[in-house]
Amino acid sequence: MNNQLHREDGPAIEWKNGNKHWNLQGRLHRTDGPAIELAESYLGYTVKKWSINGKWHREDGPAVEWGTGYKEWWIDDQQLTEEQFNQWLKDKQS
Repeated sequence: MNNQLHREDGPAIEWKNGNKHWNLQGRLHRTDGPAIELAESYLGYTVKKWSINGKWHREDGPAVEWGTGYKEWWIDDQQLTEEQFNQWLKDKQS
């Protein structure tokens, strides 16, 4: 699609080392899991990053999960603390 990375039924890029990127019309995008999966062989630990329409975003947990245990919460490309995320989730559910 206009020289943009695009695939609707799986990762748009898969590297030999196991890294995967899901792209839709050139933007990182996946609704049913992380849009980026970095394999353990890449950094020595796994990394998963959730993205919707090119923005870091996840509504059911951290949008970035490092194999080291470090986590980041993002909503619509805005980074939140875990406490801010929990408040956002509470407000959304009420």
